[in-house]
Amino acid sequence: KAYVDNIYTTKKIYNIQNFSNVDNNYIYNVRILDDIIATGTNGNGYLYYEEKFVLKDTDQGLKLSIGGFIEKKDLNISTEDEYLKIEIPYKIVEYDTETYVVKITNRTQNPIVLLDDSISNEIELSLGTQKRNMQNSSDNLIMVNARETKTVKLYFTKFVDDGNIPEKLMFNAVRVLQSYSGNEQNTVDNAIDKYSLNIDLPE
Repeated sequence: KAYVDNIYTTKKIYNIQNFSNVDNNYIYNVRILDDIIATGTNGNGYLYYEEKFVLKDTDQGLKLSIGGFIEKKDLNISTEDEYLKIEIPYKIVEYDTETYVVKITNRTQNPIVLLDDSISNEIELSLGTQKRNMQNSSDNLIMVNARETKTVKLYFTKFVDDGNIPEKLMFNAVRVLQSYSGNEQNTVDNAIDKYSLNIDLPE
């Protein structure tokens, strides 16, 4: 049975509904209405906005987060090959997004491109039977110069209570280039080597 409650203050009404419970995260959908006597309706009902509140059951007791934040989860994953070393120290879990912090080290004397939007599905999050493309961000280029180390954030749409478990972070088009000016239209055809790299994620 869903828990429903209304909390009245002098200016606002908070309607709270039990939304879901995942891994000791009690997620509530909170609908906040302004002073309806002062604001009235918009013709289709009362004006309101919604937020997700999360109560997490920890060894120290219940902790409250708002704005959809769930947790920072340590991963401490590291993998390397002849070209790259990739480390994933942690991810940020929000109600509708997972953000992976990825440290990339170029072990070669050549520039390496992992993302430049020249082809589709360059970086994906595998959820078993589903794959999620990386969300668009202000930085649509991940290129690491010779011997350079760079830390990037990879954003994926992933609802915490959708029942899907992240299994792999997939770099589908790692391109090792002879040189890189930034004006290349197609780094795939210009690559001296191209390969994919999958990184297993812990449950």
